[in-house]
Amino acid sequence: MKAISTALNEVMKHVGYVQKTKFNEFHRYAYAGEEELLEHLRPALVEAGLILIPSLDGEPRTDENGNTHLVVAYTLAHTSGEVWPEKIRVPGCGNDKNSKGGIGDKGTYKALTGANKYLLFKLFQIATGDDPEKHDANAASEPPRAAAPTKPRAAAAPKVTQPHDWRDDPVGFGKFTASTWREIAQGEVGGRRYSYCEWLRDETKKKLAEKPGDERGEKILERVLWALAAMNNAADGGEAPF
Repeated sequence: MKAISTALNEVMKHVGYVQKTKFNEFHRYAYAGEEELLEHLRPALVEAGLILIPSLDGEPRTDENGNTHLVVAYTLAHTSGEVWPEKIRVPGCGNDKNSKGGIGDKGTYKALTGANKYLLFKLFQIATGDDPEKHDANAASEPPRAAAPTKPRAAAAPKVTQPHDWRDDPVGFGKFTASTWREIAQGEVGGRRYSYCEWLRDETKKKLAEKPGDERGEKILERVLWALAAMNNAADGGEAPF
């Protein structure tokens, strides 16, 4: 397996870090998208002559919480004809449960994307700066420093910066294009705003079925599901999440 081992080493030399450029506004966290990862990694794979062939290992299953579980088996090969003797099996999980308890088919696409990203990041040891042990390791390796003398100074007034809230963004679609998501979510179950959200949810799911993994579509779907959940919760006497 000399050709494959050499090629793996060459890819690792060229790609060692991928910046987190994406931000999930619904769950409020930064992440490195599959598009950015492949943009950095694919040219190095092609140059090194490495080939990854994915296939499903068994049938996907969906649990009662709407999580789709699957395993992807990857065949690692080289343009020289070498094939790694063992398949690399990677688990994946994705959720597509809506506010009414129904389960769609987008969970499979999410699970496949997650498995692919995990394999590429771990096989080629690519860093994204999210190692939870990094801070503790650095702190433990640094010797203690003597505290420098400080001069007393007047306390400054605290500066408060309000984070951006996507719920105040305009929807930008259809007859409620100028309304914010917060305003839409204050509608009533069965009303015009609720029907509009159901329409937008169904249309977005259709487009995602045609173009799986589209981040803009996923963002819209997350927001419209939040609005529907808010209206359903208010109808049941719960507190509105505004």
